[in-house]
Amino acid sequence: MRPLSSLSISTRLRAGALALAVLALSACDDSTGSSGEIFRVDVNPVSATLNVGSSQQMLATAVNPSGRILGSRSVTWASSTPAVATISSEGLVSAVAGGTTTISATIGGESSEVTLTVLFPAQSVTLAPAAGQATTIRQEGSVSIVPTILANGAPVTGRQIEWTSSNPAVARVNAAGVVSGLTDGTTTITARTVVGGVEGTIPVTVSGPPVVATVTLAVASNRYIGNGQTEQINATARAASGTVLSLTGRTVVWSSSNAGNASVSGTGLVTMNTATGTSNIGVTVDGVAQTAAITVVGSPVLANNTPVVLSLADGDSTSYVIEVPAGTDSLIATITGGTGDPDIYVRPPTGTICTPFLSGSNETCRFTNPVVGRWRIYVEAWPTGGAANGVSLNVRLVDNP
Repeated sequence: MRPLSSLSISTRLRAGALALAVLALSACDDSTGSSGEIFRVDVNPVSATLNVGSSQQMLATAVNPSGRILGSRSVTWASSTPAVATISSEGLVSAVAGGTTTISATIGGESSEVTLTVLFPAQSVTLAPAAGQATTIRQEGSVSIVPTILANGAPVTGRQIEWTSSNPAVARVNAAGVVSGLTDGTTTITARTVVGGVEGTIPVTVSGPPVVATVTLAVASNRYIGNGQTEQINATARAASGTVLSLTGRTVVWSSSNAGNASVSGTGLVTMNTATGTSNIGVTVDGVAQTAAITVVGSPVLANNTPVVLSLADGDSTSYVIEVPAGTDSLIATITGGTGDPDIYVRPPTGTICTPFLSGSNETCRFTNPVVGRWRIYVEAWPTGGAANGVSLNVRLVDNP
């Protein structure tokens, strides 16, 4: 046999390599075999809204079972209602009249459908506040703006609208057309149709602080007040958002349920007019009443280191107040002598209450460096201990030199 030349060997090697390349390309070709099988047809956009007279290009692609998009395939397009919209063989939709139609794309026997809505073009957008509302609002107030859209000579609904505020620092507007006031000023609210871009505007003015929604009361230090003493009651007004509002410029009216017992000034300063008794202190701000009144209790004033003798029926109690001045080193409160099983309670303006709860009629509460202010001294005849008679109550304020 004749030996092969080096040229023949090279030629045969190149031929073999070419055959392998052809086989590899054949294996990757999705147009034949199982990999070219059409699993579904995707249509884009998946839905569309057009104005009468406008057009939209539709695209359709075939996808195999593994999710790979197949190469170029012939597409058959159809519209279920050509009177609403037609579609060309290239997938170009033309809107003819108002209504809806189904656009279908078929490739290799597989089909997919999308819904197309055709609208008459918006001719105008008119804006107005909702019934009973106004375009002048207060800070933290709101107004709903209602759009009226005309198309084909008649009002229409269901149009998508984009809302904007020309001055969002004054008032903002949400996707529903609700305008919320932030600070004094004027802004222009615009409603623009997404399809067609027709818009309407309306000015909104924000003027004045927020409306009072709630009012609460708090005692400055102690609601137990001695005869002739005073106590400041503080009112806090809040808007619906919870924002604390200034009382300046608002109508604030204070009241007492028993002015003979405790009177209240126009600034909330309570004066106790009797040694005992209770009064409910209330207030209204711009006509809004407080959520809970403050009950002030009249109590006798104890003099320093001056005992008083108590007689209490079973379960009864009594209270006193004493003023602790600055520089006091100790406060010592005691009950001694007598009969029964009374208990003493000593409440400082701030801090922990002293409650010994001992058997018998001898108890002591001692405070070092007591807080300055009005202290309440409360004595109760323990309900199971019977009446407490002849019990001596004394409070000493010690100022060490």
